[in-house]
Amino acid sequence: PPSPPPSPPSPPSPPASPPPPPAAGSVVIFPGYNLSWVVRMAEGEIEISIDALTNGWVGFGLAELGGMPGADIMVASVSDDGIAQIGDYWASGYFTPQLDESQDWTLVSASQSDSVTSVRATRRLDTNDRQDRSFDPSLPIAHRVIAAIGATDTFVYHAERAPATVDFFNTVADPLAQIKADPNISTLSYRAPDYVIPPQCSTEYGAQAPCTGGIADCIQTCYGTETTYTEFCFPVTLPNSHIVAVEPVVDPRSSRYVHHYQVDLTSATCAERSSGGDDAAEELTIYIAARETGPLALPEAAGFRVGAGTPYSSVVITIHYDNPSAATNVVDASGIDLHYTTLLRPHDAAVLQLGDPNVLLANAPMPPGLSRWDFFCPAVATAAALTQPLTAFARFQHMHKNGARIVSTQYDATFTTLRTSATEYFDFDFQSYHAQDAQQWTISPGDQIVTACYYDTGASSDVKWGLAGQNEMCVDYVYY
Repeated sequence: PPSPPPSPPSPPSPPASPPPPPAAGSVVIFPGYNLSWVVRMAEGEIEISIDALTNGWVGFGLAELGGMPGADIMVASVSDDGIAQIGDYWASGYFTPQLDESQDWTLVSASQSDSVTSVRATRRLDTNDRQDRSFDPSLPIAHRVIAAIGATDTFVYHAERAPATVDFFNTVADPLAQIKADPNISTLSYRAPDYVIPPQCSTEYGAQAPCTGGIADCIQTCYGTETTYTEFCFPVTLPNSHIVAVEPVVDPRSSRYVHHYQVDLTSATCAERSSGGDDAAEELTIYIAARETGPLALPEAAGFRVGAGTPYSSVVITIHYDNPSAATNVVDASGIDLHYTTLLRPHDAAVLQLGDPNVLLANAPMPPGLSRWDFFCPAVATAAALTQPLTAFARFQHMHKNGARIVSTQYDATFTTLRTSATEYFDFDFQSYHAQDAQQWTISPGDQIVTACYYDTGASSDVKWGLAGQNEMCVDYVYY
């Protein structure tokens, strides 16, 4: 039989997809320290460039929340005779970091000129090294970095250092940009009215008094000699509205003394709070943050309800001031901006407080050295309190100066683990929202949550539970 006709030629293969373009950018971490970078996704590497105003060493690192403990650090220097060095380090605390077992940074170039040290170096995005942190393109928030410089080439604990957030992959949108651009969203601004931070508390622990300087609707409470909790109350007169973002504004004159904020809506008037007549008031916590935390933008489907038709008529900003050096004449005008809309969203938001939010352990002693304290939210509690699952969208974990680690584990009714959220290297000065909790998750009736707080009090036997900076707390705030 005749041969079959030849098959038609195959269509040409589509051209290969071009490699993803490199992500690049630059930022000034602090005056005299410029950081720029190029991410080459096809090669799986990042190249960073640092130009720093020093003739000594320069350092750059990835941090958990902005502090030294647990940071992955690169240090480079150029000697007077032009010899360059680079090292890969791991920090376990506020002391000189130690060299990694695996050196994963490669020096491309380094030079010094006119008191400026310039360094270019590359590294794999993910080194699979347990002493390294990864540059993660899937991270839903910007990476937290630290930068530092030294006066000499000898790498010792630094004199100038700063944390920052950097979007290395140009994928993280500004959480407030869309909100501020929306014509249907307005802003209320509240500030402490030039409050003078007490140099030292002279009243007994927990004693309340009107604020000094004749500031109206202001109450200050002493907890020890160096800690003051000051409440500033402001009336809120709005139509029925949703607060969709809370933006902290920390006064640069006093930022080192402002440790953290708590913002509450209350049904009490400011006059009732000042006179102590608010015991039956209904309150809703809407924001908890330390000075490095930054703004909270709620999901598009939710907001904190306030205004006409709600119980809430006032907003109270409580600021925890720490003044261990008893500095005098320190004036603070920190506060918040509340971004709100009258176009109500589908869901009302609130905050679930786990651990010991009411400090029921106040004055209980902590043992010297290392200890762990577990707090249970049992299945019977969530089953009784919830009629449907909660959609959680952010978490803020809080302890004080002796805090070392905090872990919250969510189980179902059979104690099958559903979720674990942890601050592995807790730092009193750097507390913020976690990338691991930036994606929404569910808490269902019958779930149970264990909040475990770890402490290191050293050799001290004087540490107790309480509200002062030198006391201890354990609170896990879950926004839903």
